[in-house]
Amino acid sequence: MLEKSARWDAVVADPELIPSAVEETLRYDPPVPVWRRATKRPVTLGGADLPEGAKLFLWLAASGRDASVFPEPETFDFYRAETTKSLAFGLGIHYCLGAALGKMEAQLALEALTKRFPRLRLVEGQELSFHPNISFRGPQALRVQQTQGLQEVR
Repeated sequence: MLEKSARWDAVVADPELIPSAVEETLRYDPPVPVWRRATKRPVTLGGADLPEGAKLFLWLAASGRDASVFPEPETFDFYRAETTKSLAFGLGIHYCLGAALGKMEAQLALEALTKRFPRLRLVEGQELSFHPNISFRGPQALRVQQTQGLQEVR
């Protein structure tokens, strides 16, 4: 949300947006972009016949950008109605048992951060680097600053 200060400012101004902000963030940029599975039986997927034991590389992040599910998927939208259709926590028998806890933790953290640091901003000019793996996505460092009027606090 800090990539565009208007997003942060909107959540600060209206804390009721926090649950949808968490859901939209999970859709837009999930922390687990890919996962692996293997077929248990022969199956046809997307028109391709796959044998039993076929190894699949599921690009979960791409599912959040599916225009047939999420209109204007490249737009970050707090008011999006379809965010719960995201695959950020999986689906069916593979749905994450900790999804509700993870979302609640994110909401509580966002609530505390917006109250304590209402003028939080990314430090300009930083290049984000991410952990070198394909399963979990998160920045190795994230520099932010809190501004108050003309005075800057780091």
